[in-house]
Amino acid sequence: MLHENLGTSQYDWPDVFAFADYLCVHFECKQIVVLGSSAGHVLSPLAANYPIHGLERKENIENCSALYPFVAWQIHQLDSLKPIPIPNQILKESIVICLDDRGDLRRPGGVLRCLGKIMDISPVCLLVTTLNERMSEVSEWNRMLKSEKLHVEFSGLTVNSKTDFRKNTLLSVVSNNQLKRKRSKPLKIAAIITAYNEEDIIYHCIKRLLDQNISVYVIENWSTDSTIEIINSLQAHPGFLGCERFPLEGPGNYFNWQGMLDRVAEITQQLDADWYIHHDADEIRQSPWPDKNLNEAITYVDQMGYNAINHTLIEFFPTDNGYSQLVDYEDYFRYFEYGKLESDFIQIKAWKRTAEQVNLSDFGGHQAVFQGRRICPYKFTSKHYPYRSQQHAEKKIFRDRKSRYAPEELAQGFHTHYDNYNQGHLFIRDPAELIEFHNRSYHTVNLVERLSGIGTNRVKDTIAPVDDTIDAENLMQTGNKKSKRVTKSRRKKARLAKRSRIVLKSARRNTIKIEKKKGLAERRKQKKPIRQKRRKENSIVKKRTKRVSR
Repeated sequence: MLHENLGTSQYDWPDVFAFADYLCVHFECKQIVVLGSSAGHVLSPLAANYPIHGLERKENIENCSALYPFVAWQIHQLDSLKPIPIPNQILKESIVICLDDRGDLRRPGGVLRCLGKIMDISPVCLLVTTLNERMSEVSEWNRMLKSEKLHVEFSGLTVNSKTDFRKNTLLSVVSNNQLKRKRSKPLKIAAIITAYNEEDIIYHCIKRLLDQNISVYVIENWSTDSTIEIINSLQAHPGFLGCERFPLEGPGNYFNWQGMLDRVAEITQQLDADWYIHHDADEIRQSPWPDKNLNEAITYVDQMGYNAINHTLIEFFPTDNGYSQLVDYEDYFRYFEYGKLESDFIQIKAWKRTAEQVNLSDFGGHQAVFQGRRICPYKFTSKHYPYRSQQHAEKKIFRDRKSRYAPEELAQGFHTHYDNYNQGHLFIRDPAELIEFHNRSYHTVNLVERLSGIGTNRVKDTIAPVDDTIDAENLMQTGNKKSKRVTKSRRKKARLAKRSRIVLKSARRNTIKIEKKKGLAERRKQKKPIRQKRRKENSIVKKRTKRVSR
């Protein structure tokens, strides 16, 4: 049986226990509770930082105590309904780890019912079992856990061991049962977008947030393309809060990034919202829960009692020069890699309203710092699209960015991420070097990586099971559905393209109107002295005629 492998030393599940340590820190757990002895041989690193309590059957307790003396073992039949012999105070401050080496978790009732009682008290639990080379087993497993009234946050895959990068280990994150009973109205959430020369993506960036019930305020840095006109075309939307140009006095010689970040922090004190998002125009923020949009996910984080959100950064790169602004960039760019810079792992860019103004500028905008900050244990995803073609990359990096960096900000160590790029650099990437993005597989196969950032350095080496979610007997029916989905997708893209063309045309018309008004104003200014002179001459003539008549 595959589940028997869990009891052997060939499986050490490195990411599971690194993830357990990560969750202990973020949930403020001080102790660990282990169900069964399967995890004993890999618990020793955690034992250095946390007291570990174990529950095991009577017939195994002697061996467990001899093999793993760092665990405080207690006798308990895991499939019985007897009370848990661990005090509630310990359970309240413990993460629970349960590895299925006997197939007990596969049977409804028993261990899962025991676990349900524990999760009335404990904040979080990690359940681990094996996968039989079928991705569909993840959803089957999920349904079984939910049928036992467990509050399953996530289910997905993780690597087997430090040397075996196959992902045949199935991991579920289960939360305290009280969370599933909480319901609340969506919060008022405002995204403050900073933009400069982003005409090819700004429409879809703003529209995507508005569609998820996120209000938008834009700080526009005096773009030289049609960015401002496209932004103004969206002002009629009820969720669009406004747009300002920074700095107010007009475009400067240098890009004042710290000043702009201070302005973002100031605006959050003025806008009426419950939560704020510091958002770049070339980003897409994604909920870690596939069934929740961004507003729903942030509302849920608020229910959990946290006031800040970190993000896992994934960067998408062009593999050709075919991108057009008439197409949604999220649909077009499909290949990504995880962020590699140290700053890529600290992306605390969403926070709850605070009495004091948050500090963004001292940290280059990578994190909002304030007193009493409690970061959500589960990272959201930040999809970053830094450049969209060879030509766009060269213009953005060498003309719009490097040449405009303020010397004082460079001296402080900011703006170093483009240092390795010189003229002639090839920005088009080979798809074989990157990971193809599929929303479902990203959420399932990259579970630990996306929620915590653990293991992102070796994602390309992992081997996931075959996705068999399409059954052979339903293949014909699914094929028909697929063709319908493709047709719908094409129609949707055509509608979006038409809408983008309309927006661009209206933006051009507005630009022409503005230019005409400016020209008319200039002509009026030029004619004003002539009119004034004529009025004076006419008044003199009138005065003279009056005198003559008298």
